Amino acid sequence: MAVIGSFIPWELYSLLDQVTPLRLTTLGINGVIVWYLLAREFRVRHVKKNGCGGETATGEGNESKIL
Repeated sequence: MAVIGSFIPWELYSLLDQVTPLRLTTLGINGVIVWYLLAREFRVRHVKKNGCGGETATGEGNESKIL
């Protein structure tokens, strides 16, 4: 995440020189990637802090089974 985010200042600086559709697209894509990675990291930290969320890897819940 830090590596991808480190390109954003350079891309902003290059936009000061000349604005092109390719540079704007690259900045937008990298911004979306950084946003996604940050959201994913916060979601993972939230789940670790508050438990597993009630689902296993197969998608089954942790409901109590009545015998």
